[in-house]
Amino acid sequence: MGRRKCILCGVSSEKTEATFHRFPSDKRKQEEWCTVLNIDINDLPLHAFMCANHFHKSDLIEGKRTQLKHSAVPSVEPLRQTNDSSDEENEINLAQEIALSHSNSEQLESRDLPREQIKSPEVATEMVCEYSFPEQDRTTDSSTLSASLSGTQSLSESATLSASQSGTGSIPVTPQSRTHASELDMMFLNTFIEAKGDNEEDNLKENDSDGEPPRKRMKTKPIRYFGDIRYTDLENPLKRPICWKVIQNTYKKQRKTIDCVRAKSRRQANKIWSLQALTNHLKQINMISENAQHMLDGSIAEDIFNKIQRGRKKEKYSAELRRFALTLHFYSKKAYNYVRTKLNKILPHTSTITKWYATVNGSPGFLTEALQALKIKVTEARNQEKEILCNLVFDEMCIMKKVEWDGKRTYGYVDLGIGDAGDTGDTVEEAREALVFMLVALNCSWKIPVGYFLINGLTGAEKANLLEHCLEFVHSSGVTVTSITFDGAPSNVAMCNVLGANFNVEGDFKSYFLHPITKDPVFIFFDACHMVKLIRNCFGTFKILTDGNEEKIQWTFLEKIAKLQEDTGMHAATKLRKKHLQWVNEKMKVAEALDFLNKDLAMADFKDSEATAYFCRTVNNLFDV
Repeated sequence: MGRRKCILCGVSSEKTEATFHRFPSDKRKQEEWCTVLNIDINDLPLHAFMCANHFHKSDLIEGKRTQLKHSAVPSVEPLRQTNDSSDEENEINLAQEIALSHSNSEQLESRDLPREQIKSPEVATEMVCEYSFPEQDRTTDSSTLSASLSGTQSLSESATLSASQSGTGSIPVTPQSRTHASELDMMFLNTFIEAKGDNEEDNLKENDSDGEPPRKRMKTKPIRYFGDIRYTDLENPLKRPICWKVIQNTYKKQRKTIDCVRAKSRRQANKIWSLQALTNHLKQINMISENAQHMLDGSIAEDIFNKIQRGRKKEKYSAELRRFALTLHFYSKKAYNYVRTKLNKILPHTSTITKWYATVNGSPGFLTEALQALKIKVTEARNQEKEILCNLVFDEMCIMKKVEWDGKRTYGYVDLGIGDAGDTGDTVEEAREALVFMLVALNCSWKIPVGYFLINGLTGAEKANLLEHCLEFVHSSGVTVTSITFDGAPSNVAMCNVLGANFNVEGDFKSYFLHPITKDPVFIFFDACHMVKLIRNCFGTFKILTDGNEEKIQWTFLEKIAKLQEDTGMHAATKLRKKHLQWVNEKMKVAEALDFLNKDLAMADFKDSEATAYFCRTVNNLFDV
């Protein structure tokens, strides 16, 4: 709440504890107040306040917030006063009483009395202004006041001052003395203050005569800090607002300090202090898999990780840092960007990582020779005003577990193409698969492998991350990849979901994802031969399938056809043989899977074989497209 001031007595909200109230918003009530206070309603300020001293106590509704009753009407003169006992305020009250008596004398002129009656001593005697002095000032010597006022007798012969033991006196006002009323009032006030000061000096002299040293007036220390506040300052209405501001500022500073300390404590608690803590944190927020965590724990020593935390100077990246960055980026690009931000971008940029994947000696990774060959093909096509469109094919191929040493390097471990020529591999785990990426031209007649990696199994998220690297690598040559092809392994389906595709027929079916650079759609094709083998393997394993009409597709009908052909010694124009039923021994052969699900299978003679026959014809027609 801002500083407020009473419109009548001029008392400020900083010097009194009384409440302040606005003028009513009701025009009729506002006119009633202005009539009582003798104020022109047109001269009333917009924000006019009155202190509670101008209202009766019965007009106030006291509570948490003091309010006025609806029937409250103010008074010109204060009806109540606060208990102030200081000497300075008593002197101010005395001056206000003298000014009030002077205003009363001026009101005599406004009365409708003849000038002759005002000059008469009877009327002048009746119109008397009385002065009441506080009890503590009644000890003032009356003779001193009489002597001081004796020089004012020449102002009017009828002006007399009589002082009694009770400390009250009266000054009769006449028309002759009215012109000198203000001079008389000021002289009387000055005389009273001088008399009071003389008494204080006499008291000090008496104390000196008793042998006590004179007391020096202590300088008040300014209140600037919380420790400067005393209990007596809170009781002083003038110092109380200053103390409140000091307390508020101190509270704000202390609160800010506490918040800074808490924030620092949180940062210290969340700070990564070791490589194991980093990998555990990444695993906890689901940014890396358990296999990736195991790989990262052994990719770099703790002392090297501590050097990374201290910051990188203007020097080349060390081999250990390159290995750690490439390993983390291989398993999760999102986790790499997160760690790079946490470590104040000490790790290299992702474009630098893409360059590090390239190799020139045929070791695992993306091949630089393939990139150069692609650039040559793109240049030739652009000279003919053509564009190279390609399909990216990748698949895992099983390899034999074997570790060999050629005198310079050990081969046979998991290798992601992120080590140097003399390294033994990324981990001590033996590789059992080779993931190969090959680019097949759609409007030309060539194909070229662009990279391979020695792995021991990858999750869908890890494959998606590696596929994005391959698309970025191929895009740098100028080749446009429009589609990708792979088999129907569960990890490949999970990879498609990570990239943004969706193969749920009942949901939002989406058979493509966006290119990481161009944002063009890259369509997904499952390998048809592999999908036929998966259908044959599923049918041969479960023996009974159910279609959309809740009808059973049974394996036994195929066995009956084979038995009928074997018993009669004749084949019903089908390629179904006994070896097709024993598919487990030759489950990798695609030709046998195609002969197995053929439209020429005659099942009309078998009861309830319609669903099985329809299934075989549908699969045959589907893969003949």
